[in-house]
Amino acid sequence: MSRCSSIVLRVLCGFALLPGCEDSGKVTLGTKSKADGCTISVDTLAGTEWVYLRANPDHTETPDPVQGRIKFYDEDGGLKVKYNVGSKSNLYDYDCTSTEKEVICREPPKVKDFCQALLVGGGECTKATLRAIDSTLTDAQLEKGIVE
Repeated sequence: MSRCSSIVLRVLCGFALLPGCEDSGKVTLGTKSKADGCTISVDTLAGTEWVYLRANPDHTETPDPVQGRIKFYDEDGGLKVKYNVGSKSNLYDYDCTSTEKEVICREPPKVKDFCQALLVGGGECTKATLRAIDSTLTDAQLEKGIVE
């Protein structure tokens, strides 16, 4: 499988991305000049683009758009993201949901693919095993995916 059937992006966590915001005096993502006066929040992500920063041995940082490039945009009143998933040329679109502190962007779950992977790996395709993969699946999605 070239990419996961359900990719969950936990934006602003785990990646050192540009533009960076300084949360406290202890941690700075990006250079200090870019962190000064940061106004990025969950509500203002649309229209921003984030690039992975590669830490170099000489303690400098180099933007690496191949490793990670994310662009947030608004479509029909909903937040979406284009993400390159480490590819030089492919971009994928994901729908996003958010809370005050977290944004999760993902493609619709492919329950049939989950079942196929479980069965090929010697597992069982049951509601319980599928819910362990994705707890947000509805009963209708589970039943349809199991039948397929």
